[in-house]
Amino acid sequence: MKVAYFSPMPPSTSGIADYSALLLPALAKLIDVEVVSEPKRRAGKGCDVALYHVGNNPDVHGWIVEALRERPGIVVLHEHVLHHLVAGMTIAIGDHEGYRVAMQRDSGVVGRLLAHGIIDGIVPPVWESRPMDFPLCGEILDLATGLIVHSQTVEQAVLDRGYSGPIFRIPHPAWPKPTVVEDEALAGVSGPIFGAFGHLNTAKRVPQLVEAFAQVVATNPNAKAPWLNTPKVVSTAHPLAASDATVTAIASATTSVPKGTGRSVAKAKATPRMAAWAVASPK
Repeated sequence: MKVAYFSPMPPSTSGIADYSALLLPALAKLIDVEVVSEPKRRAGKGCDVALYHVGNNPDVHGWIVEALRERPGIVVLHEHVLHHLVAGMTIAIGDHEGYRVAMQRDSGVVGRLLAHGIIDGIVPPVWESRPMDFPLCGEILDLATGLIVHSQTVEQAVLDRGYSGPIFRIPHPAWPKPTVVEDEALAGVSGPIFGAFGHLNTAKRVPQLVEAFAQVVATNPNAKAPWLNTPKVVSTAHPLAASDATVTAIASATTSVPKGTGRSVAKAKATPRMAAWAVASPK
């Protein structure tokens, strides 16, 4: 059996890319695998099965959804709330009707009316505060000939939404601790290190993490908080919560950082690394 394996791969900053890089060597010992890590014509043409990794980052999973539309197959559903993915594939590229259709499919007429309000700027974006209420996973479930999930939560969620195809709940893989080269930016850090990993969006609650971190650093000035991976969260999240700290957001050169509110101050500083940092220090 030959499997077309659709997934982001390193150097993509997607957490799923790292997941696949670790999984594929073991998988290749069992089956013939053709890795498809970028959009291309006739990908997986000679394969018996197509397997698609679907996550919430439209930049690295949008093309995978497009491939799934062309050829339904097995979906590894890393999470069932795909609102950020759908919004990124519709509103973000000017496809307003696509978003309205997705919301109507999820929640009927109420969903479509809500989408109208969001597009017109009358209603705040629900992906900022209520994505769980509008998961927008319906199209993916319709296209999936089978699902692989890593938790009972996701399995129950898709069953509640009427999915009737085969579901394989497989525990999330874990690998031996790798040999890690210390990041020079963290060299000599003696305090606790806070991190938020994978595709950073509002669901990761970065402003709240920054506020909590400010409280920790008030009593432990050696603490650090590297928000690794996608830096654009700094510019898409709600304004930073007020705290008794000066918050400096250090993002990549491709990211704009808005000013915070209250007593927090956000400053942009370009770095060569594709990483976002939040470092707080007492006033």
